[in-house]
Order: sequence, then C-alpha cells, then structure tokens
Amino acid sequence: MNLDTKLFFKLNSFAHKSKRGDFLILFFGSYIAYPLAVAFPLYLFLVQTPMREGIILSVSALVAGLIARLIFGSSIRFFHPVPRPPVTHALKPLINLKSPSFPSGHALFFFALSTFVLFFYPLLGVIFLLITLGIATARVMAGVHYPSDMLAGCLIGVVSAYLSYVYVLPLLVQLF
Repeated sequence: MNLDTKLFFKLNSFAHKSKRGDFLILFFGSYIAYPLAVAFPLYLFLVQTPMREGIILSVSALVAGLIARLIFGSSIRFFHPVPRPPVTHALKPLINLKSPSFPSGHALFFFALSTFVLFFYPLLGVIFLLITLGIATARVMAGVHYPSDMLAGCLIGVVSAYLSYVYVLPLLVQLF
C-alpha cells in the first residue's frame, strides 16, 4: 500500500464515527464552499473598494478558479480518469460522486481563488487558504478523494491564480 492510500485510510477513518463528526466533515467538504465562493466579492463591497476595481478583482479571481477547474482539471480528467476511492476500495463515502477523482475540482477552484486573494489581501488570503485546506481535508475524510487529488488541485490552483494575475487581470484592466 502506497503512502497516498495509507494517508487516505487514516483520514477516512474519522468518517462514520459520530453524527457530529460526519456533520463537520460534510459541512467542510460540501457546504462551506458556497459562502467561500461569494466571500471575496462581498468583502470587496464591504470594504468599499471602488466598483470598477472590485469587479475586475472579482472576475479575475473567478477566472483563476475556472482556468483551474475547466481547463486544467477537465483536460486531466479526460485523458487520465482516476476512479474515486469508493470504487477502488469498496467503501461507503459520506458524499456520493461518480466523476473521476483526480484532480479534485474543489481543490482546483478554491486553491486558485484563495491564492488570487492572497496576492492582494494577504490576511484574507491566508484565511481563505485555511478554509480551503479544511475543504480538501474533509473531502478526503468523506471518502471521495485521495490526498494526491488534493495536492494536484493545490498546485494547479496556484499556477492558475498566477496565470490569471499575469494575463487576465491586465486584460480586464485594459478592457474596463
């Protein structure tokens, strides 16, 4: 058994122990993603960022996540589909999914978003990254991803954020 599988089983051993524990795993693995996705534009609005700047930063952050998820993630999943842990190991996950496991779409999108936020608002970016780590860990605990799915999602997300920062942001500044 390789290190990735060993770490998966160690983290997944926390699932199905208690209703509260499973609730927390599901909360971080599924539900906290929704408020996190809207938190950056909301933050920009609340700190009274000029409308033009707020829209440009919000769209650039969204594009970073979409580059990671739709371009890199979809391409990798198409050419290298990896079955999810419940298929490979016949276990009962807390979240039922049928799509390929590698790389994690949640990790792709939210590491890209969090890294982009980090470029402009370091403290907020660190908070986003900590929440994203919680999402990634919870999805392994829930039995739907291997740790390597999360690591790949993290690395691709960081690269996507950089690409959006270098190419998308200046383009949007020119257009608007």
